[in-house]
Amino acid sequence: MPIWALVATATVIAVLAAVAFVNMPSAVQAEPQRTPRTDFSFGAPQDERPHARWLGDSFTEAGQVPENERFPKIVSEHFGWTLTNAAEGGTGYVTDGPQEFPEREPLTGHVQRVIADAPDFLFVAAGLNDTSRNYTEDEIRAAVQETLGGVRDGLPETEIVVIGPFWPRGNPIPEILMVRDIVREEAEARGLRFLDPIEGEWVNRDPALIGPDGTHPTSAGQAVIAQRIIESLTAAGVSPYEATPAA
Repeated sequence: MPIWALVATATVIAVLAAVAFVNMPSAVQAEPQRTPRTDFSFGAPQDERPHARWLGDSFTEAGQVPENERFPKIVSEHFGWTLTNAAEGGTGYVTDGPQEFPEREPLTGHVQRVIADAPDFLFVAAGLNDTSRNYTEDEIRAAVQETLGGVRDGLPETEIVVIGPFWPRGNPIPEILMVRDIVREEAEARGLRFLDPIEGEWVNRDPALIGPDGTHPTSAGQAVIAQRIIESLTAAGVSPYEATPAA
């Protein structure tokens, strides 16, 4: 037989053998080795740390400094909480923010989202921008009542901390004191913890704590605000979260 015929015959035999192997019943095919699974999971593990939500204006948003230097972040990390910073610059209890940000809302517009989030801790820190549009005392008080009353009624188990308006420029003007007094009165009427940055002179007496825009705190100012909040909460009996040891 010629060599080319031998080669062709051998090729045909090899192909037929491969086809026969592929079409063997599964019972006689080699079973791959399997390692028993030990990584069964019934959903992602839940983060058991307390959750803190922050509402406010640009002081609380703190976009002028890196995220890890913002006072809501510093406070939340100190106490071991997870964090949602929902503050929006330019807003207030009744003020809806600059025209170039039409999606921003006054604090009254946040109430239902806050209730749905059901945080363990809620911080409400606003009021400075409510002095900028000639709102009446009655308008401001109604918005503060709607905000604080709404979150208190909707979140009876949440620890709510109300921080009065910040003032960065030395002696506070009468308008900011009027807003501060309304916020304090309405917070205390609902049994909410109230912290007063103006009376405590958190940042308004040290120019080094305010940035070049003359309004917003520097990183050093953020650290001072965080420390004042931490001191107040610690004095009230709030302690850092400690995870429950695994069983």
